[in-house]
Amino acid sequence: MNDTLERLVQEYRQSFRQKAEDIQNAWQQAKNGRWRQETVTELISLIHKLAGSSGAYGIQELHDLTKKVNGQLKEIESIRHDEQALEVLETELDQLVRYLGTTH
Repeated sequence: MNDTLERLVQEYRQSFRQKAEDIQNAWQQAKNGRWRQETVTELISLIHKLAGSSGAYGIQELHDLTKKVNGQLKEIESIRHDEQALEVLETELDQLVRYLGTTH
């Protein structure tokens, strides 16, 4: 990896804690907001952007985590009243946030 790319990847990794905080806040707003479209859309947008950028930077583990969560979020309309599905989604989001909080 050349120096410029390494520097860009390092800068990207330094943004992980903020991304984790943003995802946690969006998740809480979605849950507490009774799944209003704007709160769900914000959460989906954050995860979708992270999936794309992590893939572009070649961070495969993060890319895989975000793709998994992104797929479930696309089904949010069908699972938002399913307590077990929401628990699975929350567990996966927690795993993603932990990854972001410990990897840099």
